[in-house]
Amino acid sequence: MRGPINISADEVARALPRGYGEVECNFDAVQAPNNDRVGLVIPTWRRYGYLKTCLDSLRRSQLTDAILCIVDESDSEGLKEFDDYRLFKYLDSQGHDLLRIDGSIEEMKARCDRHPECVAFNSLGYLKYRINPHEAWIPKRNGEIGIYVKNEAACGICRKSEPLPRSRTVPAIKAFEMANTPTIKIFKKRHANMADSLRVGWDLLSNVLGCSFLSCLDADTKVKENWLERLLGLHRHFENKIHNPYYIISGFNTPNHPVAAEYDHYYLKKSIGGANMFFHRRIYHNLRRSLNSIYWDAGFAHRIRAMKGKLICTKPSVVQHIGKVGIWSGDHGYDFAEDFDWK
Repeated sequence: MRGPINISADEVARALPRGYGEVECNFDAVQAPNNDRVGLVIPTWRRYGYLKTCLDSLRRSQLTDAILCIVDESDSEGLKEFDDYRLFKYLDSQGHDLLRIDGSIEEMKARCDRHPECVAFNSLGYLKYRINPHEAWIPKRNGEIGIYVKNEAACGICRKSEPLPRSRTVPAIKAFEMANTPTIKIFKKRHANMADSLRVGWDLLSNVLGCSFLSCLDADTKVKENWLERLLGLHRHFENKIHNPYYIISGFNTPNHPVAAEYDHYYLKKSIGGANMFFHRRIYHNLRRSLNSIYWDAGFAHRIRAMKGKLICTKPSVVQHIGKVGIWSGDHGYDFAEDFDWK
């Protein structure tokens, strides 16, 4: 039994790496009445439409005794910006190149300004006579890549009077609230990757706020109302059944990660992805080193197997991946749970 944890946004900010980002909290004191508190991290990066669906479904779900931590990179610093161009960081519109030049961002801009057909240029030096629809743009992991679009051309990317995607994600997060669920919102100054966001969020939730369980949810997922209770229920089942604490539970069963064995209410998996994971914080220190890689989820699965543990999925899935556009979706195809009930 733990008493209330009194913490402010300033104290949360001081617990983060120096200069990490802006922090908002919607609570003054966090009550910890039992040992089942879950610390949930949602790492986000643009893609407003997916994020809105995720947050809407999360708001309808039952988050009993949980702390939510949203770690966002949508407006992180990086490339220089200009008044007469709209910069889309970490994105590119492929094709329709006029020419390529070597030089600084300022030199690329000056050349595009002078060329009568140029409507955009990317940070790699390619001047564009046309840009693709925004939904066809390609996400880039390199923080020094982006595309500059002349203001008059940028206005045509989205429907008339609709804010561009870059400007919508942060306000949506700032406006998000869940009844009876303490929420921490961290807005990073620099783009890194999902693993960095998870590490900072889980460190905060486990070390500072004392959460017993740690979980994550991709920003391009949709959840069932009872999803977290299902994960916690499976943990209790295995806690009473086996003595090995090294197991990770997921609510997302995709054919891309093969099933090793099937039971009435769960699957044992050969591997699991990072769209959703749930585990006890006592094994976090063994998993944490894998968060130095963008392939952190494969690292987690490898460490669990090395410790003779188990990878478990709910049956049926209580989490669905909806992201058809994104870094991993674009590279490897649409990862989908076939047994998710959309009702």
